[in-house]
Amino acid sequence: MRSHTASGEPLKGVEALERSGLHEQYRNRLLYHLEAGLLYHLAGKYRESNRFLESAEWISDEMYTRSLSLEAAALATSDNLLPYRGKYYDYLFINYYKLLNYLHLGSLESALVEVRRINHKLALFGEENAFLRWVTAVLHRHSGEYSSAFIDYLRAYRAYEKTYPEKFGVQMPRFLAEDIAVFCAETRHPRSLEFPPEVLASRRLPPPEYGSVIFIVETGFSPHKYEKRVAAEVPVSGREKD
Repeated sequence: MRSHTASGEPLKGVEALERSGLHEQYRNRLLYHLEAGLLYHLAGKYRESNRFLESAEWISDEMYTRSLSLEAAALATSDNLLPYRGKYYDYLFINYYKLLNYLHLGSLESALVEVRRINHKLALFGEENAFLRWVTAVLHRHSGEYSSAFIDYLRAYRAYEKTYPEKFGVQMPRFLAEDIAVFCAETRHPRSLEFPPEVLASRRLPPPEYGSVIFIVETGFSPHKYEKRVAAEVPVSGREKD
């Protein structure tokens, strides 16, 4: 599946996914719908992609509450006993690609629904994602929701300023500062001074009736997950000696 995707043949990747039998395994049903949703997106089949991603969202919501009995069994044996429930970034992944699909389908209103779901999940998980905050800021701005756009720009900026350099070794990209500067100059938002002067001065106001094109470039695959097995003796207390 990965080789077909890398060679630009995602529909052949779908065929490989179906042959894998992943869809027949209950514990892998979330993974199957995530993979199928992505492959159909890459193939330009946006309605089909959303159909699988919508199912993935229902499954992830259902699995969000863990089964205590299965968790207890997994502690004694292996996490492979558990259904794949995904991580917080898998849940964000669902709405990000649904958002892109709706934009390709020309439905800004539906894309904005996914924006709200992304922001809700970020708050729910207590995680910050500067890239997704920037994406949601752009869509809020495009739809004229300037207060929401400002908040998302500010959160993206703070993540790059305070968290990302230390945690990931990533500095704030110049385009974000320029985007913020243009937004604040255009809208004259009353809270613009919450950004430092060097950000606001990073770009002058563009001429009237200007336009912009945004390219989102995705490269590579997500890292593999590997199983690590540990064999350990478990002492039993209170056992009588022979």
